[in-house]
Amino acid sequence: MSYSILMLCLLFSPNFEQGASQPKRILFIGNSLTYTNELPVLVQQFFVSLKQPKPFVEAFTEPGASLGDHWQLPRTGKRIVEGKWDYIILQQGPSSLAASQKEFMKDMETGKQFFKQTKAKVCLFMVWPESNRKQYFPQVRQAYASAAKSVNGLFLPAGIALKEVQKNAPKLALFTDGLHPTPLGTFLAGYVIAAKLTGTDAEQLPAQFHWKQYEIKLNQADYQNCLEAVRIALKDEGK
Repeated sequence: MSYSILMLCLLFSPNFEQGASQPKRILFIGNSLTYTNELPVLVQQFFVSLKQPKPFVEAFTEPGASLGDHWQLPRTGKRIVEGKWDYIILQQGPSSLAASQKEFMKDMETGKQFFKQTKAKVCLFMVWPESNRKQYFPQVRQAYASAAKSVNGLFLPAGIALKEVQKNAPKLALFTDGLHPTPLGTFLAGYVIAAKLTGTDAEQLPAQFHWKQYEIKLNQADYQNCLEAVRIALKDEGK
């Protein structure tokens, strides 16, 4: 068989097509910390900017909802099982208190009945404590890292990036009410999530970005602070 004929056979074979890069399917489950500033759409756009196929994204979000609240909604488990997801990204409140962490782990255990019926990688989107409770960052991190470990999942340390910016560039506005993010806060969180899912390093963080009606334009100093914050966050594997 000639080389050209061989290549044609490969191109049109089912196995070759399956090996091609296919758009990822991502399901977000969370609350207002996910839907504020349309984080799922931002993550989708970051994939494109990172030269990845545009993923399909869907989100189940409710104001103030915990994972336990979502498990009580029949649609959630049904969609997890039937959606053929590559990634399922879970998020709830800071969960910094001992009682909250216990409930968090209980809800992760309950969720296993759905996760085991899918081939998706379960991911934990670490958030952040309220601005007047910054000292609880270690507890928030531990809560989400432990939740990720409980399902052999992927730890997404978005909150670490916001923590570092708060520490080194306090004049940058990351929150509107002490908890919900500004577009810049969402931008940082979204990049950490997209970078972890695509295996991208911090240096690909753009200084300007636009999604939906939101826009980020960072000057050189602010960009360097954000870049370093993302760099530190991406090193945290939740161990």
